[in-house]
Amino acid sequence: MAPVLEARDLTKTYRAGDGEVRALQGISLSVHLGEFLALMGPSGSGKTTLLQLLGGLDRPTSGEVILDGVAISSLDDDAATRLRREKTGFVFQAFNLVPLLSARENVALPFLLAGRDPRTGETAARVDEALELVDLRAKADRRPGELAFGEQQRVAIARAIAGRPAILFADEPTGNLDYATGMEILQYLYRSCAERGQTVVPVIHDAQAGAYADRVRFLRDGHVREEIELGRRTEHPARPLIERLALLGSLVGVTGAAVVLVFGGTSGMRSALEVPWGAVLLAFALGVGGSLLAAAYPARLASRVEIARALRFE
Repeated sequence: MAPVLEARDLTKTYRAGDGEVRALQGISLSVHLGEFLALMGPSGSGKTTLLQLLGGLDRPTSGEVILDGVAISSLDDDAATRLRREKTGFVFQAFNLVPLLSARENVALPFLLAGRDPRTGETAARVDEALELVDLRAKADRRPGELAFGEQQRVAIARAIAGRPAILFADEPTGNLDYATGMEILQYLYRSCAERGQTVVPVIHDAQAGAYADRVRFLRDGHVREEIELGRRTEHPARPLIERLALLGSLVGVTGAAVVLVFGGTSGMRSALEVPWGAVLLAFALGVGGSLLAAAYPARLASRVEIARALRFE
């Protein structure tokens, strides 16, 4: 089966004063129908730039994006806009809801803009189905200001999937939410994939979020450094992903590993982190210890982040 999304040798270069910033350096990937593929990496790795190119929001400096069989670069701006509207859905950190409209009306808005009546027939059924998937049928008539932040993001997800896009893109959809609410949002994204066959491609920033994916592409410095196969699972523990990231970290995070070897054996370090030695080594070896440990062990965030910053890994 042909992939629903394919990137071929993508590069993206920005001008910065008298120089250039090479945000992406020859990235290729494919995404198949119904797959949950997460893009993960540290700040500045190029993951959001890659998402924008995959979704047709920006054009690559070189390379090609094939979306549902159509080469985006072959389209003019109007045709590319139509392709995005018909084939993609987007969820961002900001919920981007219209405050004067109800949850149902926000979900129905893309249909209205496309000239379709969202109050009757199949269109109305799609709106109700999307609200049902995110468990908001009972609050469909409430405006965004009457909903919790997590509920607002669920409305944004419902709006993105109501049109049954070929691909749902999400740019750090849990970034403005607390840990527990963020995990709920990831569960709804996973449900759209597992129950409806929705193809999902999110940018995520921690291992617990990445654990919901079938595959994880880890980016650093504009390159894909690792592809991690997790498979489709009903449970989503972070440890298998952390272990794989740590193997990558042993190559790119030597400084982190060295400090752990010096300090990790002390009872003070272990008691402060309150985690098994193996998890400490795995997390810090990656070189992004604070955020990764927070992903794996969120209940004791403050002390771990402070320690990570003290060791200059955060």
